[in-house]
Amino acid sequence: MAYYQFRPRLNKRTWAATLSLLAIYLGGPALAARMIPVIDSKPTPVYLGSEAEDWSIPLTDTDGAPIRCVETIGDTFQTSWDCGDATIESSVVTGSRDQDNTFVRYLSANGLEAAEWRRTGNLRSAHNSFNGGAMSLARNIDGTEYTLFVYVTGENFAPFYDLALNELIEENEQTKDIAST
Repeated sequence: MAYYQFRPRLNKRTWAATLSLLAIYLGGPALAARMIPVIDSKPTPVYLGSEAEDWSIPLTDTDGAPIRCVETIGDTFQTSWDCGDATIESSVVTGSRDQDNTFVRYLSANGLEAAEWRRTGNLRSAHNSFNGGAMSLARNIDGTEYTLFVYVTGENFAPFYDLALNELIEENEQTKDIAST
């Protein structure tokens, strides 16, 4: 009795390429997971501002001890800390010409619905009673306009908001090269 077997429609090279792509597709995520570094979840001191922009202010409690929270990976230009029931985000931007408009845009970008905001010199602040607050401080360093932003959110945001606001008030009072408004 004659036996006839159909030849495969694909040649060996095509089968090998298909199986290789399948192996990459299925094994790629496992390989990528091994390449990504493990995030250290130890608490670190919280800094308002940006060390890259040479303007950072340590956040301290009323006794002068540094506030320590877990730094999280978030935005590329904004540093973020997880402090349990609150999250602190901070960044520094350059080139703002209208500080009031810049602050209003920052509030909108973070979705903060504040009833009103206050301005004291170059310090602007706003908060609501239920989930967050934001503040900004303008400063001129070597002819460049800098704006430091801080955004505090979470169920227990109020103590961290007050500490950050006090740090920025102190920085505003100590700084003699404050930007014009």
